Amino acid sequence: MGASVIWDWNGTLLNDVDVCVAAMNRLLGRRGLARLSLARYREVFTFPVQLYYERVGFDFRGESFADVAVEYHDAYEELVHGAELHSDALESLEAFRVRGVGQAVLSALEETRLQNELASRALDGYFTHVFGLPDLHARSKADRGRELLRAVGTHGRQWMIGDTIHDAEVAREIGVRCVLVGCGHHGADQLRAAGVPVFSGLTKAVSYVQEMVAQEENHADQRGRDGQ
Repeated sequence: MGASVIWDWNGTLLNDVDVCVAAMNRLLGRRGLARLSLARYREVFTFPVQLYYERVGFDFRGESFADVAVEYHDAYEELVHGAELHSDALESLEAFRVRGVGQAVLSALEETRLQNELASRALDGYFTHVFGLPDLHARSKADRGRELLRAVGTHGRQWMIGDTIHDAEVAREIGVRCVLVGCGHHGADQLRAAGVPVFSGLTKAVSYVQEMVAQEENHADQRGRDGQ
């Protein structure tokens, strides 16, 4: 199997940061808690998301995280239909497709909801595998990432493209390389702490991955010729 790319969905391909802020602000307003600005959201957002909820003021001694997660996702589902892909998302997917690079999705979104979102935007045809989480709790994608690698085959040539520090952590845990884009749920300044290449948007990130893939293919061809 050749090189393949594992995409994050929310914030990386789908520009839903404003939706996430608006959905959370609905919940905060109902509880009389301080609302979030975009800057504050990016500062406090983290995985597992229960910690993020606690950072913005939720007290789970008085209500359950499971109930709050359902309330949040109901608000998100109502608003997300207005979210669009990043302007360079389709171009990026097509660039890999034309080059023969396999593509999959690994998301912290509940899997059925993830599949529905991809289908509603006619994107499911780009991906050989779509892996989300089994619930709404968004703890970590690492276990599902390992399952995804077993499904696509592990040959040391996978790349992950994401928009959060958690994406870099997951990539490190499952043993794939990672690039991050600063146009999603974490800003570029935060992402630089992850120790992987950070780009302003998808176009530059995709170009970098394609260049690395081409170099690896050239090296493999050269080793093959040398071994003849």
